Amino acid sequence: MNFVQAVKALADMLSITIDDAKPYQRPPEADFVFERLPDDQQDSKPLDPPQNGNMSLSAAYLETGGYSDYYKRCRNDLSAEAAQAYLKRRGISPATAAAVGIGYDNNADPACNPAGLPGKSMHPTARIIIPTGPLQYVAKAISPDIAPQYKNMNPKGSGAGIFNLHALFTPEVTEDVFITEGAFDALSLLEIGRQAVALNSTSNARQLAGILKENPIKDKTLILCLDNDDAGRTASKVFE
Repeated sequence: MNFVQAVKALADMLSITIDDAKPYQRPPEADFVFERLPDDQQDSKPLDPPQNGNMSLSAAYLETGGYSDYYKRCRNDLSAEAAQAYLKRRGISPATAAAVGIGYDNNADPACNPAGLPGKSMHPTARIIIPTGPLQYVAKAISPDIAPQYKNMNPKGSGAGIFNLHALFTPEVTEDVFITEGAFDALSLLEIGRQAVALNSTSNARQLAGILKENPIKDKTLILCLDNDDAGRTASKVFE
């Protein structure tokens, strides 16, 4: 059976009633808080909250701009047919992807060549590039043939950063903010006009909890929306 039939069969077994699907209607662009900046401003826009012990960056990183040139190239390449087809399959519009700096690299090799420089890649493959900081990003392979353990990768020498973290510290954002595990979970919420931050790894739960402790948020309600497995439940307890 296909996915829809499988879900219905499982629901029937568990006596769960599934609501009828409603046609999807994307909110008007004006409803989105995020707006894409011109390229000459985009890379200078801080992706992190106010400096603290967990998120401080060395002066060298700030001076070099991290992977800013690579991010810019990936953003320009997001119009590639393969990238647009993948985003469409995931239900993410070009406008939403562009608003948070999502890019595309058709020969990404984060483990060997995190900056996408010519001539240094050993195992390149097409990936969606999701910046999470000046020197952190998530590279998501779009080919179904990639082994699961290599589907999501981070640049060499870096762990998975927290995606869209600045939404928690933007004064204009006053509504609820969802905390998800994966970046595409957060993107799906952004797509329907809600605000979301993605841990990208349950190990980042303590990091985010530390940031919130040092930078208390009083104007937003945070909604934990982590995976319903042991790792997700353990990460949720960090915020209690």
